[in-house]
Amino acid sequence: MFTDAKTRSFEHAVAMSAVSILPERLEGPLSVAIRATFPRTAELARVYKRNDTLKHPQRGLWHVQKPDADNVAKSVLDGLKSFMDDKQVALLRVEKTYADMVLVDGEWRQKPAVVHVEIETL
Repeated sequence: MFTDAKTRSFEHAVAMSAVSILPERLEGPLSVAIRATFPRTAELARVYKRNDTLKHPQRGLWHVQKPDADNVAKSVLDGLKSFMDDKQVALLRVEKTYADMVLVDGEWRQKPAVVHVEIETL
């Protein structure tokens, strides 16, 4: 199966991040929770100039664009293949949101886009 360069790069970043956190291979059934935060589009980050307020909510905007949640999960799990096998995942949760907006020195800015992964043994 073909994996594009951008996806391979993401999987590699997941693996490199996991090296310092997961000291050894995980055993048994696992629960995996993934929270992926994506950059806002220019429209979703729009600020009204007349009163310096956001057009869209500051936080909690669901990301309903590509990549699909199942593809996010697949890329994260593929990046963790040195530490676990996909078949060990008995419980999987994937959340996709746009980055929250924060006020910094009087100016609205996006928080960084990140992927947060929690793994628990069941």
